[in-house]
Amino acid sequence: MEEQWIDEQLGKIKIVRNQRARNIIMRVTPDCIRVTCPPYAPIKEVRNIIDLNRDKIARQKQTVKSRTTTIDQNFRISTDLLQLNIVLRPQTAIGSLANEFTANRKKGQCTIVCPHATDFASIQEWLKKIIIEELRIQAKTHLPQRTHELAQTYGFHYKDVKIQSSRTNWGSCSTKSNINLNLNIVRLPYILRDYILLHELCHLRHHDHGQAFHLLLEHVCTDNLLRLCDQGDMTARQIARVAASSRARYPIDHVCTKAIKQYPLI
Repeated sequence: MEEQWIDEQLGKIKIVRNQRARNIIMRVTPDCIRVTCPPYAPIKEVRNIIDLNRDKIARQKQTVKSRTTTIDQNFRISTDLLQLNIVLRPQTAIGSLANEFTANRKKGQCTIVCPHATDFASIQEWLKKIIIEELRIQAKTHLPQRTHELAQTYGFHYKDVKIQSSRTNWGSCSTKSNINLNLNIVRLPYILRDYILLHELCHLRHHDHGQAFHLLLEHVCTDNLLRLCDQGDMTARQIARVAASSRARYPIDHVCTKAIKQYPLI
């Protein structure tokens, strides 16, 4: 169940009541302040916690805003699953073609062509729609199959995999053993895609983020990392080198999580 209101300082605040929640947790997203809480948490208590953390939330909101992806001719997606770029028509283009916006698609490739004098700020929603459509195609094509492969390798059993568009979560796992995956995962290198899939698969056995969950995740991620390193995956080898020198309790989890933060959700 969701409740929401507009705060004069913080903007949209969305309350999400979750059966699995044990505490009140706030997350700042580009669109709203998302507050997850137990089903019967009094709304007065939720508002009090927001008020106590108002200045901190406002600072986090500014940080998130500064990290929000602006899509222009410098935007690129370059992975083994998708090559997408944005190009400008030459200044010499004439006739109606000079002012046309087009998206040229092939299997695993997409080139968005814009007029030379495009005001990108005015077409952000259109660009996001095109990019999300392409991400969805590739996500539905590749992510369920890879999830199946990893589940078989490490002995996990799930019911279904669904692809979704979200500005808040890379993935989730329900108590009914259904896995939801964010289509933005397609933008990640192979090893980081696997990390998110394994993260959600581990939630099939441990629904919280306690020690047992982290030990299992670190175990399967370590094994998978070594497999990819043996196959010559350069990003996996880089992750392995950084993790080897990390002092974090769960080094691969720490390094992968930090690396994924470089990819703001669209």
